[in-house]
Amino acid sequence: MKPSVSTIAQTYEPMTYAQQREEEQHASEVLAWASEQTGVPGLSLIFVRGMTSCMGKAQGSTMSVRLSWDLWLRATPEKRRNTLIHEASHLVDYHRAGQRWRRGGGGQRLIHDRVWKQIMRSLGEAPSRCHSVDTTGLKRSRRPRRERAVALTFAPPTTLKVGDVVVFGRENGEKTKGRITRLTSRQATISQIGSRGKRRHYPEGTIWKVSPALCRKVD
Repeated sequence: MKPSVSTIAQTYEPMTYAQQREEEQHASEVLAWASEQTGVPGLSLIFVRGMTSCMGKAQGSTMSVRLSWDLWLRATPEKRRNTLIHEASHLVDYHRAGQRWRRGGGGQRLIHDRVWKQIMRSLGEAPSRCHSVDTTGLKRSRRPRRERAVALTFAPPTTLKVGDVVVFGRENGEKTKGRITRLTSRQATISQIGSRGKRRHYPEGTIWKVSPALCRKVD
């Protein structure tokens, strides 16, 4: 059964602390449900203030979805769910696609292609690229203030620990070997073992910060 993304109606008024925590809980349940349905673990959720041009952003390197509090309040419950699934579908695509993802000037380029649309439909949402939320009166912050990360209700257990040797990389992408030096539920800090790279050289000892979901322990 698909969880409800929100119990609070569209509003232009500030939320109480209790209402904000309730919204975070509902949003985390939807993202956790998408994680279970697609079999892609390690998705995380962050709410941000000051991000007023887009309602959500997916970041493949940390497997996280960033949501705008400013636009979230003004959106309908249906649009909130569609945005969450939209960004989660990007992360699922990133995890599965490997070399089909290409780096642009600002990092990984999000692809709204046939595969991404299929993922959205499989999660019960119609593919849409842009939101229609009213932004009247909102001022864009040059440096959006990052809010606390929201814990998901579904968190697959990890067997990784500091000191483990792992290979990491997307499912069909190039793999890198390294040793975990720091580990949280959202991010693994890894010191590269050996050198790698064809177009760009990465020497031994290069530090990488990736989602634990992209790591596999090796002997």
